[in-house]
Amino acid sequence: MLRLSTFSLILVLLTSTSANAQRSWTLQECIDYAVENNAQMEVQRAHNRINDLSLRDAQLNLLPSVGGYSSATYIFGRSPDPSTNTYANTQYFGNGYSVDASMPLFAGFANINNVRLEKFRQLRGQKEAQKKADDIALEILMLYYEALYRNGLVQLAQEQVGVSAKEVERMQVQARLGLKAKADIAEAEAKHAADEYMLINSQNIYEDALLSLKRRMSYPIDRPLWIGAAPEELREIVGMGVNADSLFAVALDHLPQNEASEFGVRQARAALAMQKGLMLPRLSLGGGYSTRYYNSFKDETGSVVSFRNQFTNNATQNFGVSLSIPIFSGLNRWSNKERARQNLRIAQVSHDDLLQEVYKEVQKAVQDLNASVKAYNQALKQERARELAHQMNQRKYEEGLISILDLYTSANMLLAAKVETMGNKFRMNARHRVVDYYKGIPLVTVDLSN
Repeated sequence: MLRLSTFSLILVLLTSTSANAQRSWTLQECIDYAVENNAQMEVQRAHNRINDLSLRDAQLNLLPSVGGYSSATYIFGRSPDPSTNTYANTQYFGNGYSVDASMPLFAGFANINNVRLEKFRQLRGQKEAQKKADDIALEILMLYYEALYRNGLVQLAQEQVGVSAKEVERMQVQARLGLKAKADIAEAEAKHAADEYMLINSQNIYEDALLSLKRRMSYPIDRPLWIGAAPEELREIVGMGVNADSLFAVALDHLPQNEASEFGVRQARAALAMQKGLMLPRLSLGGGYSTRYYNSFKDETGSVVSFRNQFTNNATQNFGVSLSIPIFSGLNRWSNKERARQNLRIAQVSHDDLLQEVYKEVQKAVQDLNASVKAYNQALKQERARELAHQMNQRKYEEGLISILDLYTSANMLLAAKVETMGNKFRMNARHRVVDYYKGIPLVTVDLSN
């Protein structure tokens, strides 16, 4: 009894382990995995980190700059003696110290505009990272539903193989009873062979679809991947009340490409303001403190004045205001300003073009969804009609009113209707998810800031 219980426990553990190992991945899990392991996203994160550092440096440029200086010198030969200020053949040691600070009072707001420029660059980089993640998610979305569709075809093919195998057995039994001819058995076996071929072909296509999904996810090719749609990923879409214009207005509020483009325009405008500021006079405040020590400085008794006394006695302070007026330096400043002006023009035109492209994308998404809902409903009606017709043909065949070829033709037409319905259902759900994305429902749930 104890051995039986132990065996049962081991069997349960093995079954649990196998179930966990074969856990199906949902669409969201596939998307998040792909985004986290994508090389392009890693590059974008590095660019965003550089943008963070550039913004920090621009902000620090608004603060006063402070510098220190220290030197130690050993002089020999003919040189000016610092104690007498006359040239003599002598040797002495000296060192000096200085601290200076400067702060810009006015620079045409160039530094402030540089901060704004780097801030917009940082925000633009964050939105570009979101755009890349969304592009990856949309690709995974389509590949995922394609793999689900191909897996559905495999399941239909497996069902057909099971049905045709039972039909062959039934024909063989009836043939032994003299109720069916050998020709009927041959037709049944041919149908069974055709179904097996369709199953093998469907499995190969499914493996190719799964391989494409793995590659885009950056998932190890040699590791198995099981996918299974969550209930909300395969539902009946009833309403089609989506208007392209209203959806476009909603999409502009959150689409990362629109926000990235807007930040690009603001960045170009700040760059132009900065270049204009560099053409104005610059006013700055500065000051400093310096001192020095020489071992040739001696007092009345001929002793070298101490370092402490020299540090105090030789100290010098300075304080002043400086004004720098750009007069002529070739045409660099003017050229830089014109380049910035043209870059702003390019950014504005690019943004307007982006809005048109986004509207086309939204309009196509709405049209595709509406078309797929109509196609699914029509395919569903056709499937139900084919199901009813096939049931009637089965009764006719049993009564000897139609041939087995007519029955198999009816079965194939029903199978084609099921395939059409299933394909439209997957397409409808995929396109509905795209429309949801334009409505503001995010595709990616992982943190993109890391």
